[in-house]
Amino acid sequence: MCDKDKKEKNDTEEAGINLEKVMHARNRDNRFAGMLGIRVVEMRRGYAKAAMELSEDVKNPIGSVHGGCLFTLADVVCGAAASSYGMQVTTLDCSFHFLRAGFDDCGELFGTAQAVKHGKRVTVLEAKVSDQTGRVLCTGIFTYMSIGKKLPY
Repeated sequence: MCDKDKKEKNDTEEAGINLEKVMHARNRDNRFAGMLGIRVVEMRRGYAKAAMELSEDVKNPIGSVHGGCLFTLADVVCGAAASSYGMQVTTLDCSFHFLRAGFDDCGELFGTAQAVKHGKRVTVLEAKVSDQTGRVLCTGIFTYMSIGKKLPY
C-alpha cells in the first residue's frame, strides 16, 4: 500500500472505526438534524464539520436565523466529533455565545468542532458556527460523556 493510500485509509479509519460509516449513520439516524437540513460533511478523529442550507422556515420573527438552529448545528457537529473516538456519547454541558445575527446574506451555515480534551469518559470540544463568507456567528464549549457503548462501525 502506498503512502497516499495509507493516508486516505487513516483519514476514514481511526483505531478500527470507519469514520465514513459513522458520518453516514449520523446523517441517516439524526432525524431532527435532518429536518433542519443539517448534515455532517467531514469527520476526523476529534474533529467534525457540518453544513446547513438555510430556508425561511429556520428564521425568527426579525428575519435572522433562529438561535435554536445555530445551537443545534453546534451540538450536532460536536456530537459527531466526540463520537469520532468510537463511543456513543451524550451532551453533558455547554457554554454558548451568540456573536452576531445571521440575516438574509446567510445562505448556508457551517459548524466545526475540535476536541480540546479527550478522556476515558469525557470529551470537551470547541464549536464555531460560520456563514458561507467565514463570518463567525457563534461559538461554544461543549462537554460530552461516553455512555460506555462502542459504535458498531
